[in-house]
Amino acid sequence: MGLSHWKDPDSRVAYERAYASSLSLWPLPVESRHVTTTYGDTHALVSGAAGAAPVVLIHAASLSAIQWYPQASELGRTHQLYALDIMGDIGLSRQAAAIHSRADAAGWLVATLDALEIERAIFVGSSFGGFQAANLAVHHPDRVQGLALLAPAATLRPFALLANLFIRTGSLVPLPATVKPGLKGMMSGSLPDPRIVRQMELGVAGFRYDRAGIYPSSLPDDELAGIACPTLVLLGDREMIYDPTKAADRARALIPDCTVAVVPGVGHLLGLQRPDIVNPQLTAFVASVEHPAEVEPEAVPTAR
Repeated sequence: MGLSHWKDPDSRVAYERAYASSLSLWPLPVESRHVTTTYGDTHALVSGAAGAAPVVLIHAASLSAIQWYPQASELGRTHQLYALDIMGDIGLSRQAAAIHSRADAAGWLVATLDALEIERAIFVGSSFGGFQAANLAVHHPDRVQGLALLAPAATLRPFALLANLFIRTGSLVPLPATVKPGLKGMMSGSLPDPRIVRQMELGVAGFRYDRAGIYPSSLPDDELAGIACPTLVLLGDREMIYDPTKAADRARALIPDCTVAVVPGVGHLLGLQRPDIVNPQLTAFVASVEHPAEVEPEAVPTAR
């Protein structure tokens, strides 16, 4: 049982070409940067306001850092953006050590922050990236200034049975034919840009996961209650991985400084499906974390 890896050099090269094609969607000047950690080389897309306060973006499983292109312009006006490729997942990061526990996952992020010379940041995470960000806030709260969770994988609720089966199977058996149906299920019937779809198909076809790698879980009550930083939770009312109403209720009940919205007509990948709703929420949240007395929260339609 080995680390996550590409099945052969041709698969890696094909994916890298697709990644480069998708990167043309990024709306700002962007630097592709590798930094060395004890877990391997982390790949980051660095863009936005140079020298400004950092915002770290962590993608959903299999999608890569390029997932955040619809948010880059608005967040990058005022902040330096660091969009990471998750270690052990499909992307351009190169794994060199196992990530088998939540402590390992948090350790990778801390090592990456150190290598990027980031002491503390606001984190924005989608799905698996939301789990990763929340997990860091539990293990290393001193590194997390604010936390925006977009439909975090598990974290707030255990996966629904069918969702868990689909996710587990997808990580163990490479089935590129499932990419489009899976994306449509997560985006209420729509698809992202064809370049993103093609990149994901090549990734699923050629990447092999460490079967003992970290898997998202619902966090215990005391851990959610211990998240001290300002937190934003956005969920779609068409969420399929768990009941979004119950997830929202748990977040409101346990996370002390938490704003929660359930958005009507939206599925799992909120930032790709409806950036017109998500972006104002994120920009207002980021501003409120840094200037809490000066910013009124954005109104968002809420599912009833």
